[in-house]
Amino acid sequence: FFSPMHAVRTSARGTTDMLLRNISSEFPLRSSSKTFEDSPVQLKEDTCVAASGQQVPKKKGRRRRKNTVNDLELEALRLQEANQQLEHDIATMRLQMRTMRRQHQRQLQREADAFVDQLAKELEASRKAR
Repeated sequence: FFSPMHAVRTSARGTTDMLLRNISSEFPLRSSSKTFEDSPVQLKEDTCVAASGQQVPKKKGRRRRKNTVNDLELEALRLQEANQQLEHDIATMRLQMRTMRRQHQRQLQREADAFVDQLAKELEASRKAR
């Protein structure tokens, strides 16, 4: 199957620079093991209700909420990975642009030097002809 994300992930594969692979390590992945039910806030609420002698209400839709939280975490992880890939692609393109700019400047300098040399030869030849 082919998706826009697949295109983004594979777009710079041929132009990847080894030095730029370290960029993705600047953006560590967040652990996706936590769910809403494991959060300190939820545990505290359950403990407080149980300690007060009340019965902890049975949670309806807990499975659905857990799945939703899981789906959201997976989506967040996917977006984070896509963002890392885009950051990497941007860094690669910046490096390529810098390299191309330098090459172009060198080429222009060579052409200017050749033009000046040619002009100097022609001026020297016209002086000798007089």
